[in-house]
Amino acid sequence: MGENSEPTDLLGDALRPLPDKRGRRKLRFPVEVYERVEELLVADGFRQDEIADAIGISEPTLRKYFRPELKKRRRS
Repeated sequence: MGENSEPTDLLGDALRPLPDKRGRRKLRFPVEVYERVEELLVADGFRQDEIADAIGISEPTLRKYFRPELKKRRRS
């Protein structure tokens, strides 16, 4: 039996190195969503839970990804 220079799985397929990245990818929202959040905060005076429902995300996700927009509201 000859030795194989590349490591293989049980079926003989070459093993691929695992990606080094850990965790989930961050969400990316279109610019329109950020604009809509700002509109809801300023013009309509919606609460955070209402804004999250309006754009289809959870309230913790809203706070994580839209922090700058939410801070603008607190200052004004």
